[in-house]
Amino acid sequence: MSPQDANEKLRALLVGVNLTRPKPDRPLSSPALGYILNKVGLRIGLKNIGIHMFRRSFATHLYDHGRKY
Repeated sequence: MSPQDANEKLRALLVGVNLTRPKPDRPLSSPALGYILNKVGLRIGLKNIGIHMFRRSFATHLYDHGRKY
């Protein structure tokens, strides 16, 4: 999948998810990121996806492709 295709698919999954931050000049908080991941996870059929699961999956992906993080 090309980066452009992945970006389009992610945008489609995020339709209707509230991405506004209470303080726009600050980074996303852990609960806000957890909310976004949970909403996207439910749309693709995953239950109880959390920040740690996402982090570990990403690290495994990097490891499988020969990259260190």
